[in-house]
Amino acid sequence: MFNWFRTSFRQLGIYSTFCYGADVILQRLGIGSLYRYLYYAQPLEMLVKPAGRRSAFEVAELKPDNPDLLDLLGRDVLDYRYGQDAVCLAALKEGKIAALLWYTAGPYQEDEVKAVFVPPAGNAWDFGVHVEPEFRMTRAFMTLWSEGARLMTERGLENSLSRISSYNPNSILSHSRMGAFEIGRATFLSLGPLQVSWSSLQPHIDFTLGERKKPVFNFSGLLSRARSTEKP
Repeated sequence: MFNWFRTSFRQLGIYSTFCYGADVILQRLGIGSLYRYLYYAQPLEMLVKPAGRRSAFEVAELKPDNPDLLDLLGRDVLDYRYGQDAVCLAALKEGKIAALLWYTAGPYQEDEVKAVFVPPAGNAWDFGVHVEPEFRMTRAFMTLWSEGARLMTERGLENSLSRISSYNPNSILSHSRMGAFEIGRATFLSLGPLQVSWSSLQPHIDFTLGERKKPVFNFSGLLSRARSTEKP
């Protein structure tokens, strides 16, 4: 137990370690959850690569009736995501799905907690990033992001915002290496039908009971403030 705590503290920090431990206990007891998110913004132009040698992967937009996508995610997930005007981009190798990236230029209703995330005009919200196990040591992920960034910039989008679990240091490191920067933080505690959230952006504190009301987090103006506070 001590070794686990020491490793977790080194990777996550004391607060996220506490939240992660509490989340494990709550979920094992079946009474709730405790999610800790970091909000990141990814400048898209930084990811667009100049034309070079041909990649082993092709990037394409997948439609809701794609049979391979349906087999992978199921109808309920697809209906939920496409119902939010989301776009699904896939890295394909010989027609087989290697990786997926979803994004929307409008409000996104989170499926892990009760929350609505609204990116600023001219920006996207990305989610559902997935790489099939057999392609996780390949160029599938970077090819998908590079070509996906190009497609998003062609739509006039400047950044792609997302939430990352603070319990996932590998994802945080990966985003940072791609040039993404942190713009905010939030914690969501669920106990039965009650959700309590506290966040660095408005609403700073929210109580939600049931499914009818969800806190709406609007990121307008947050990007410029985050950039102005970045260290040189």
